[in-house]
Amino acid sequence: MRRKPSISTAPSRNPEKGLFISHKGHVMPKRMITLIYPQALIKEPVIYRLSREFKLIPNVRRARVTEQTGEVLLELDGEEDALNKGIAYLIDLGIRVEPTPEKGR
Repeated sequence: MRRKPSISTAPSRNPEKGLFISHKGHVMPKRMITLIYPQALIKEPVIYRLSREFKLIPNVRRARVTEQTGEVLLELDGEEDALNKGIAYLIDLGIRVEPTPEKGR
C-alpha cells in the first residue's frame, strides 16, 4: 500500500536565489552571528534547542571549540520575531552573541 505524501509546513529553498520561503509564501530573514560560549555550555545542545524551540534553521559556517570556550559562526533563517526571541534566549543562557557581516555575498 502506498502512503500519501505529507503536506509539509516546513520552509522550502528557492534554488535560484538560495533563500528559504516560508509556508506563507514570503522570504524568511537571515542573520549571521558569532556565538561565544562559556565553558559551562560547551557540551550542551544549544543550537539544537534554539532550532526546535524557535523554529529557526541553523547553518554552522565555522566552529572552534576547546575545553575552555567555544566559538561558532552561525547563519540563522527564520521569522523576524523568532530570530529576535532566539537571540535573546542565547544571551539569557550566558552566550555572547555578536552580529557578523556576511563575507562574499
